[in-house]
Amino acid sequence: MVEQRALTGSVRMARNGSYVAAFLVAVLCTFLRDADALNTTLTYTLGFLAPSADSVIPASLANEWDSAFRVALEVMNSENRSYLLVESRQYTECDWQQGQHAAETLLRPLMVPPFIGGVGPACTDAAMSAGRVFVEKNYPLLSFAATSESLSSRSFYPPFFRTVFSDKHQAAAIAASVEKLNVKNLRVLTTQQ
Repeated sequence: MVEQRALTGSVRMARNGSYVAAFLVAVLCTFLRDADALNTTLTYTLGFLAPSADSVIPASLANEWDSAFRVALEVMNSENRSYLLVESRQYTECDWQQGQHAAETLLRPLMVPPFIGGVGPACTDAAMSAGRVFVEKNYPLLSFAATSESLSSRSFYPPFFRTVFSDKHQAAAIAASVEKLNVKNLRVLTTQQ
């Protein structure tokens, strides 16, 4: 019963993260307000470091996060603004090397239209490697699911932001729940991430 509640809570948190990610795409782009004074339409690229449906992330979540990102772009582009956001997508597959490669591909020097920031990845390993690339290039990166406490370091990951609590806070909440419920028999489910 406790296992099912924990799993249900994790899925609920992940799904809530997709809605928050859509909202934060809008927040990431607030600096574009100054473009409203111009009479031309400016176009910018917003990167998405995504899990594919066949990665270690459950396909339903990967598809939901993909949908949330697309809806956020549609909403931003449907309003009467003097700029247009276009997507550039790379798949990270929850892998350190693929996360780094995906970030390097997104941030290649001659990207047209200009790049303004990235959303994702969903997994900590990919977020850590991609995060370092974003630090080097001084672009913001917003993850909706990476939870490692290491990513909270403003020294190592200053332009990294997330919409979920770190593992430190999640572990404390789980421990408090176990204590409050007076659980005597506990099993831990784990994944690669």
